[in-house]
Amino acid sequence: MGAVEDTNAFNNPFNFYCNEKSRTRPFGLTLDLGAYPAGRRYPLGSEFEKFNPSWGSDRVDAEMARHWSNIPSLARTEFRYPASLHSFVYFRLGLHRDIAAWHQDPLGSNAPLSDQEVDLNEPSLGYFHAENEHFAYTVGRFPVHWSPSSDFGLALSSAVPYHNAMEFTLKMPRARYRFLVSSLNPWLEGTPSGDTSSEDYPPGSEEYRQRHYADQHGAVIFHKRVYAERVKTLFAHRLEGNLGRLGLGVTETQIIGGKFPDLRDAGPYVFFHNDFKDGYTNSALSLDASLRLPAGFSLAAELYLDDVQYAETEGEDNSASLQGYLGAVRHAMNTHGWLLFQSLHAVRTDPYLYGYLQPLNTMASRHVLASNYGGVRGASLTDRYVVDYPMGYLRGGDSFDFWYRMEAWRGALELSLSASVLARGGISLSTPYQNYYSTAHDSPTGTVEREIRVDLGSAYRLRHGLTAHAGLAFQGIRNSGNVYGNEARRAQASAGLAWTML
Repeated sequence: MGAVEDTNAFNNPFNFYCNEKSRTRPFGLTLDLGAYPAGRRYPLGSEFEKFNPSWGSDRVDAEMARHWSNIPSLARTEFRYPASLHSFVYFRLGLHRDIAAWHQDPLGSNAPLSDQEVDLNEPSLGYFHAENEHFAYTVGRFPVHWSPSSDFGLALSSAVPYHNAMEFTLKMPRARYRFLVSSLNPWLEGTPSGDTSSEDYPPGSEEYRQRHYADQHGAVIFHKRVYAERVKTLFAHRLEGNLGRLGLGVTETQIIGGKFPDLRDAGPYVFFHNDFKDGYTNSALSLDASLRLPAGFSLAAELYLDDVQYAETEGEDNSASLQGYLGAVRHAMNTHGWLLFQSLHAVRTDPYLYGYLQPLNTMASRHVLASNYGGVRGASLTDRYVVDYPMGYLRGGDSFDFWYRMEAWRGALELSLSASVLARGGISLSTPYQNYYSTAHDSPTGTVEREIRVDLGSAYRLRHGLTAHAGLAFQGIRNSGNVYGNEARRAQASAGLAWTML
């Protein structure tokens, strides 16, 4: 029995695509047919917007949408072209099943059974990456994960499936500096009434709140300025260092919403600055650390501070912060031919974390999924599914969760176990931020949804690129508010067979 030390000082989201095998394989094709019924919530979503009496869109829970996006595509093609010795182009396109078709299928099959069941939201990734010993540069559609934990993060994490962005990295001895610019979808809820386009947005809608927050509580500190351009941009920078077994990191994120950003908004080399940009910016700061211990153990922690401003008069303390906390213990070891990795995470997030007074300044990436599937509401057509992915923790604010994960490998066999105890309050990104001033701030709030999950998984690599995989999942949930009642217990099995052309 022996310990395995985690020596990865910096979390590089491109390591998966930059391994030696991918360098010699410019084209890859994977076929995967299986049933993946776990991870669904009922109903699929809640009404988001009505374009007319028989046509609208639904809002889908971010955690379920992320689970759906992680389901293997029936067919996935990957193309990697080495543009030079230190750069490449990567492109991924999958034949994925529409989220509504998958949700409605009792088996949870990943196979589209008609052209209406094909997911229209591909390609899922596509970017150019260049890197040498001093710099790295990425532009396109790619994932971002800045956290000492490979599973979760509070500031920027892979909870968001991808960013349409540009990232620059400066490599220094024992340190790195990262700068990210990401263009986010600025679509807001609030279709004007009538048959023609106008700016007569329904009172209380997101479009209305973006333009009329100046007459609401808390707006005096924004000097009653209104910014309502349809643009939302994320600027983020991070400095991370490696001091032997100790890793330290500081990340600042800024959402610029309602106006086109300029160089003053970017500020790539200034941390937590205040340029009097009230009314169109939302800033947050994250501090994190990791420590490698003997015997294969390591610790990780992250503190996330999201500014909230609440006082309406000069002289009062006009700032506080919403906070998120993450702590993790990880362990890796070799024993009797098995390579074992396990981790335990605890995550707590304040209510209204990632939210903001102006909808375009929420710390969330809105993905609007197009759909051709007409089998959800009968005569009522739902052709858009809206998902608000929090920038950091996938379950958003108002949560207090514990996660255990274990993975084991021996030869061609891989086993996994995950167990979680979750609690989430009644406040989400869809809750108007104006309610912050009259709501309790102890997380989780209101009627708490409590959940227990247990997932078992296995995979075995056969010959000629074939892999068989199977799993069993159990979910017990209380105060769910779903169509099965206040309490629900479900056990579901999954199975599939994948073939990869090498």
